Amino acid sequence: MAQPDEITDATPVDWSEGDVILGIYEVRRLLGRGGMGNVYQVYHRGWDQDLAVKCPKAEVLSARGGAESFERECEMWVNLGLHPNVASCYYVRRLGGVPRVFAEYVTGGTLSQWIHSGHLYRGSREQIIERVLDIAIQFAWGLRYSHAQGLVHQDVKPLNVLMTKEGVAKVTDFGLSRALYVASGAPETRSSKGLGSRGTPAYCSPEQASRGVMSQATDIWSWGISLFEMFVGDVTWMAGQMADGALDQYLELGPENERAPEMPDSILDLLRACFRDDPSQRPAGMADILSTLEAVYKDIVGQSYPRAVPQAAETTADRLNNRAVSLLDLGKQEEADQLWERALRYEPNHPESTYNRALRAWRIGRTTDMTMLHLARELCRLQPKDWMPVYMFAQLHLERGDYQAALELLERLQGVDLGGHEVVAAIETATERKPATRRLISTFAHRTGEVTAVCMSWDGHLALSATTSKRWPGKLTAWNVTTGERQFDFLGHTAPILSLALSADGLHAVSGSMDQTARVWEVVSADCIQVLQGHTGPVNSVVITDDGQGILTAGTDGTVRLWNRMSGQCERVFTAHRGEVTMLAPGRSGLSFLTIGSDGVLAHWEIKSGRRLAAIEGFSSRLRSLAVSNDRRAAMVGLEDGFVDLINLEGNQRVAHRKAHSEPVISVCLSKRGHFALTGVRGGKLRLWETPTGRCLHTFAGSAPVSIGGDESVALSGGGNGTLKLWAIGFGYPTIFAPMILCRAREHGA
Repeated sequence: MAQPDEITDATPVDWSEGDVILGIYEVRRLLGRGGMGNVYQVYHRGWDQDLAVKCPKAEVLSARGGAESFERECEMWVNLGLHPNVASCYYVRRLGGVPRVFAEYVTGGTLSQWIHSGHLYRGSREQIIERVLDIAIQFAWGLRYSHAQGLVHQDVKPLNVLMTKEGVAKVTDFGLSRALYVASGAPETRSSKGLGSRGTPAYCSPEQASRGVMSQATDIWSWGISLFEMFVGDVTWMAGQMADGALDQYLELGPENERAPEMPDSILDLLRACFRDDPSQRPAGMADILSTLEAVYKDIVGQSYPRAVPQAAETTADRLNNRAVSLLDLGKQEEADQLWERALRYEPNHPESTYNRALRAWRIGRTTDMTMLHLARELCRLQPKDWMPVYMFAQLHLERGDYQAALELLERLQGVDLGGHEVVAAIETATERKPATRRLISTFAHRTGEVTAVCMSWDGHLALSATTSKRWPGKLTAWNVTTGERQFDFLGHTAPILSLALSADGLHAVSGSMDQTARVWEVVSADCIQVLQGHTGPVNSVVITDDGQGILTAGTDGTVRLWNRMSGQCERVFTAHRGEVTMLAPGRSGLSFLTIGSDGVLAHWEIKSGRRLAAIEGFSSRLRSLAVSNDRRAAMVGLEDGFVDLINLEGNQRVAHRKAHSEPVISVCLSKRGHFALTGVRGGKLRLWETPTGRCLHTFAGSAPVSIGGDESVALSGGGNGTLKLWAIGFGYPTIFAPMILCRAREHGA
């Protein structure tokens, strides 16, 4: 049913080409405008496919409760399910106060357009009669399926048959005529067969026209008139109940269109049967009609009808998956999750349900990209001959920014019969973005030692790394990031270096060490220009203030010291925490800073007065790492238990608490505006996160510590065994969102 959220009221009633509705539907064009309403072709961004959206006019919904009545009637089409010769209806959604029907978009136009444009009559006489019979059989297949589901169409006509460019016929608009009729408040007629509308006069049976009675026999009459129109080439009768007389006139005068084929006698007999006034005397059902048509096809064409017989009913998992995708679109996330769970109970390895459920879990931060990739590989293994799992696997790589891996998968699918358009479009996207693939760019090798700290310059061209070894327990090295060449070694610390900071101009660096000192270095000469002494324990963290004039150092002695960068003198000592100060970071403005400590507190301090501005407590485990976005609006804390907490610095409030790793998060970095984060653990994996959603966008095979370059195009991490790894982190393009996958109707051999 419709989604009655407040934002629908702001949606315009009429749409124009180029409009984007709710950020989801891109209006491509107006397909048709009629007395009952408009039909639009729209592109659904989340599904990566076009839809037909049918929008009734407000005056058509004039009855009291008319919109609700319209929605209830349309639900019968929504629940009809999948069939190759039925156009799917996904849902009804009320936008701008108007209930809109979102249905399958078919590219080839309608059967009515094929008749009146002459497209139906292209080729030789033999080709034309074969095409007419082919469409008639598919048309009948669609109606047979709906009748088997207990749904009478009520407005059968060529305008309600959609054609693909390949000649596949799909019946559409099931019950839509009645939905509009009921919503308008017109009087209804009851009979033992049910309720009905007056339908389209040129295709109505006698009982439909006179009493509004609808049944399968009524659809059979209207189907017969539609077949008759294909042989005539136009509508030459005033009303559907005059069909038998129009048939006599046709036999006397011939078809209206000179290209229309001659009607076989067997078809004439079939139409006579369809046009009997007594509904009980017409063919018993579409199955009887199909037997006749297939025999006629074999007799005229000289071979058995070649198309595969459609399945009588689609799998339960298919139906549940499509309904779940529709409900997710309507904002009913929990109901969608429940339907995917049901689908996978029916069919544990159902590809679309497995993929869609996992994709949703990934996007809301319940799982990582690596779990998604594992599921995709398993689907490919279980269904090696199906193109869809490979396509889904490639889409996941596109969303996680590994365009190279996506391209390699998609190139295996070139030329597949199904999914050709989707595959080609995805290949174009992957090819365009291939240079921005999230990947390992290069590895820098130290001769010996373990990497204990890293940082990068604002322009991303210079990197500093600290290592510890028996020979050099506290060595600092400068690297040219572009070439990977070692530039200088900075020697002086007598114990491992725990933290590094670079000035904004890249000319000076500060290091903090277990030797209880911090050192200021001139980068271009590798000279130590100051040794900052005063802490009574290891210096855990160092920060250069925003104005470049001060240096903050924090130690295990529980203090933070403010130093004058020019003179090297200590100007202020802050007693910051009970126990050690684990890490420092710049605060909300250049006049404040943040600390985390072993006492489990995140504190915000004013530099000038030494006053504590705010404190956040109640973290789930020991605080291990801290980072702040460049705009100073967000902070992130890494915790001993593998969680990370996102902090809003404008309100000094914790806004998210999410599982990031299974090991302690000892290194975190935030992007400029805090929309992305990089987290690392010792000897494990690096993960790139989308902070608003908590989604793991990409997992890298690196190790803490980590640092994001100032231009956000690259990141630096440890790599184990004394190596550094430089990563492309792919912020050059907006994220591609993999489509939710709808199941398609399946066919099997006759």
